Amino acid sequence: MSITKEIIRYNPNRININPSTGLITGDTMNIKISFGSQDNFSGLQQEIDRQTSITTVDLINPVTDEEKRRFVKASSPSTQAFNFKFYNGSTYQPTYTAAGFTTEEIEKQSLNVRNSFWIFDFYDSFDPNKQIRLFSTYYTQIKSSTPSFPVANTNNQLYYLYVPKSYTDTITGLTATVYAKISFFNAKTGKLQLMLNERNLSKTTGEIMCFKTELDLYYKTWKYIVTGTGTDVKGKELANSAYVDRVNATVEEMDNQRQVYPDGNTYNYEDNDYLTT
Repeated sequence: MSITKEIIRYNPNRININPSTGLITGDTMNIKISFGSQDNFSGLQQEIDRQTSITTVDLINPVTDEEKRRFVKASSPSTQAFNFKFYNGSTYQPTYTAAGFTTEEIEKQSLNVRNSFWIFDFYDSFDPNKQIRLFSTYYTQIKSSTPSFPVANTNNQLYYLYVPKSYTDTITGLTATVYAKISFFNAKTGKLQLMLNERNLSKTTGEIMCFKTELDLYYKTWKYIVTGTGTDVKGKELANSAYVDRVNATVEEMDNQRQVYPDGNTYNYEDNDYLTT
């Protein structure tokens, strides 16, 4: 808190003191005490608004309302799917059971299955030393034991990509290339499982972990660019890696406990407990 010290001068000849009562009569003096910490000539409401704004910024992080552009899945290729494999400790298998889920948990859509989801983080470069994350999207629909699902359709969570305008404004051409890193949050283990681009396993750069994506800035569409035969996007888990451990070290954990209510339907004040009546 800042303290402002000021000297206020007045003319004592304009003040009358009654010698019998000691009361002071004459001109009165009005002293304006600023609501905020700065002396200015604004009105009271302006000072209140300013102080409220300053206090809000001090208490919470300022909100960044960034404008974004919506891109839709390109019509070509018309059929494209994600196919992923998890490492079960010895082999790679295209099943969620290799990630630790049981068949019953998947079929009955248990809580740990419904709370698991895929994360798609998009970067401006595949170089991990200088890449900047641009935006993210998620896929939460685990409906079968096979981690294979369409890249996007009109009823799919992945159909739209919301790209920051601050990024698209920096592109001078009609297309831009971004790189997606895909990971799976396993609610059963509370860990992230990172995916490698199976089509880029021969690469020795950061491309091995990235899925190349092209943005058409004119038509506002997007599509995954794949190499080799077929159009499907193929990924396999990055297992037994110190890099995976470092990534999981950044995941915040919380103990999400459920309330346990006492037995009985009547509260007993004498015993400070519930009983059944």
